Amino acid sequence: MRLYLKLLWLTGEIGDGAGDVDGNPDFPPTEPQTEVHNLLRAQLAAAQSKFDDLMKKDVPHFNESMKDKSITIISH
Repeated sequence: MRLYLKLLWLTGEIGDGAGDVDGNPDFPPTEPQTEVHNLLRAQLAAAQSKFDDLMKKDVPHFNESMKDKSITIISH
């Protein structure tokens, strides 16, 4: 959630604006904004990779182990 909120803020700063921020597409992002964007993009990619692994490996294994126990499985 923290990463998502940071991405929203960054979009407001460098995009069309977000409430308290005007934003201006006529001016490119500053170097610090670009650095933050790259940092957040890397964090998001890492989080997505972990989620994908969870959904591909752990969830199917969990669901299989719960079949005999009449417990609702996790679906996506």
